[in-house]
Amino acid sequence: FPLYTDSMPGLVKAFLEIVAHSDRTQLQGKRVAFVIQSGLPEGIHTEALGAYLGRVCERLGFVHLGTLRKGDMEGIRMMPPKRVAKIQARFVQAGRELGAGGSFSPDLIRTMAEPRTFAWKARGLIRLLGVIGLINDYWNHMLKKHGAYERRLDAPYLVQPPRPGIVTVACSPPPS
Repeated sequence: FPLYTDSMPGLVKAFLEIVAHSDRTQLQGKRVAFVIQSGLPEGIHTEALGAYLGRVCERLGFVHLGTLRKGDMEGIRMMPPKRVAKIQARFVQAGRELGAGGSFSPDLIRTMAEPRTFAWKARGLIRLLGVIGLINDYWNHMLKKHGAYERRLDAPYLVQPPRPGIVTVACSPPPS
């Protein structure tokens, strides 16, 4: 499933909650594997969720076959074909391991989640690209393409604190 803003989608959480409230005797020993993909390139963003899914399996009596975590999937549309083929080959390997051995190998789990974090040089380059405005080029292009650029800073759920000197009066509707 896709990772959104460092947390699992609500539909996945709802599914796990439904499963948790079902007949436990029917769940015991069921074999479960997860694949989490994220647009964020660093594996650290999916680490806590991967550990959580392992604990969920334990609590529900599932046999956890492993959790693959793969970042940088948003950028796949812009990657050179050789790099895309390499990523596809890793997923094919994952399927073969799961089919043949019944689980993902620890080595595959580890390497799919790399890099855990960027090295200091890469972090410095990313900061520099942000300062000169190149980091947002792709996102700004997508916003413009979909007519949302002018609204990119909207905060519809932001609750504004009361301002000094402004009195807010709640009125009831007139009786009908």
